[in-house]
Amino acid sequence: MVNCAALAEELIASELFGHEKGAFTAAHQRKQGKLELANGGTVFLDEIGEMQPLLRTKLLGLCKSTRLNGWGGTSTIEVDIR
Repeated sequence: MVNCAALAEELIASELFGHEKGAFTAAHQRKQGKLELANGGTVFLDEIGEMQPLLRTKLLGLCKSTRLNGWGGTSTIEVDIR
């Protein structure tokens, strides 16, 4: 379960989608996001209405395509989540 309202707006994209080394100042190594870690399982997003509209749009795109890109990444990651 991810409480979207509890995460800072600056961090939520990195927490959900992960990030690549060098994507931002404090990104010293690649980090898998919660969506990638949940591959083959279920993700429950609580308080999704508190997220920025742009990020909600990105999540909707993930629901349609099952592919995601980490923050600052160029490779596509296939995920099977619900």
